[in-house]
Amino acid sequence: MQSSTWLLGELERAAGVLPTQLRHVLEQHGHGTAGDHLAEAPGAVQLMLCHDGPTARLTGAPRPGRYALTSAGDALWRGEGHGLMECGTDEIVLLHLPRPATILASGASLARLISRRPLTTPDGRALTAHGQRVVAAARSLFTLELTAA
Repeated sequence: MQSSTWLLGELERAAGVLPTQLRHVLEQHGHGTAGDHLAEAPGAVQLMLCHDGPTARLTGAPRPGRYALTSAGDALWRGEGHGLMECGTDEIVLLHLPRPATILASGASLARLISRRPLTTPDGRALTAHGQRVVAAARSLFTLELTAA
């Protein structure tokens, strides 16, 4: 299992296929699961958004859910959403957000960002222009206060 196994499972569920993670558990308990496999999956990506500044206190965080980018580059909340199944092609989903008053060290996780559109170059080393806009919009939803060292 890897951190993106759940994402594959959502794609499989959407296609009506028994998720790999569930097949794995069933096979370990002696139940054969040979059957349909997902031949081609639609686009899906997860990206961990991390705090990249000095130690700070989180004073404001967005609510988890589905967001769309406005023409001005802002993230507009569209509603509840807990994963890829609720995410439209023009949306992102923000999950696993820290609570306000959390002290964040550099590298701490701010959110898991889910999208149906690519956010990075194929090698995963750089954000695409769309990915840069999404990350900037998501970051703008957080307010931080630097803490004394």
